[in-house]
Amino acid sequence: MERYYHAILAHELAEHRQMAFVSGARQVGKTTLAKQISQHFQSTLYLNWDDTQHRQLILGETAALVEALGLNQLKTHSPLLVLDEIHKYSHWKSYLKGLFDRFERQLAILVTGSARMDVFKKGGDSLMGRYLKNKQGKSQNTVPLLNRCAFRWIPSVVGWMCWRDIATALRKEPKTYLWDWSSISDEGAKAENFVAKHLLKAVHAWTDIGLGEFELYYLRTKDQKEVDFWVTQDQKPWFLVEVKSSMKAALNPYLAWFQAKTGAKYAFQVTMDADFVEADFFQHSEPIKVPARTFLSKDV
Repeated sequence: MERYYHAILAHELAEHRQMAFVSGARQVGKTTLAKQISQHFQSTLYLNWDDTQHRQLILGETAALVEALGLNQLKTHSPLLVLDEIHKYSHWKSYLKGLFDRFERQLAILVTGSARMDVFKKGGDSLMGRYLKNKQGKSQNTVPLLNRCAFRWIPSVVGWMCWRDIATALRKEPKTYLWDWSSISDEGAKAENFVAKHLLKAVHAWTDIGLGEFELYYLRTKDQKEVDFWVTQDQKPWFLVEVKSSMKAALNPYLAWFQAKTGAKYAFQVTMDADFVEADFFQHSEPIKVPARTFLSKDV
């Protein structure tokens, strides 16, 4: 099945000048995605930094790469160059910049790697305006998805974000979830983990398609007031989410408390056992219970 980002990347590479960056864990499907994208191009060259022969071509004379790509021939369509794990090369930023600046009108470039997106961000100004970033979701392993609200979920990114009088009361510990939520035995934890994974995918997708800059957090104070998730848009509170296994569970009173403190527009208690309801829950500004089937249908 074609992945969500297939259409986005194919369009970006075909219609725009920027390189496309895709990051994610090993075995998550980056190579499969690259092969799907390559079907939109008349010719494709795949180079993996971990392959000795491929590395020699990358480090060799530019003329050899030009020959391999057919850039010395008149073509009706640009070829696609896929560079996998190129960030392991100590001078990868300069390499990509030079390659892009020389062949941006002749060549589409797709960069993939197992590194987190913050590795690519280390490129700084040297790659400014030259790439579109995308993320591939992982399928297994334990990883930290969220930090407390005062920090972005990417650990290397700092930047204090305070809202009114709650900042000093917030706990600092990161929360950890499983990408493979199906292995969790506790139903409550499984439900929270399930929604966490879908929300993370959603905020990545909303950001990547240009709807704004979205971030995912959780909220917990030192005196144990807590809400499972908090989504911001362009560094402004958007909505809060509490996850419960049953519709019979009482509304978490801290949804209203955090909504008042942060100014979030919406507050939802997502319940796993309720049937789908054909209604727009974004029409409700007060905290409200929403079936998970309805809530997740609005995500990606």
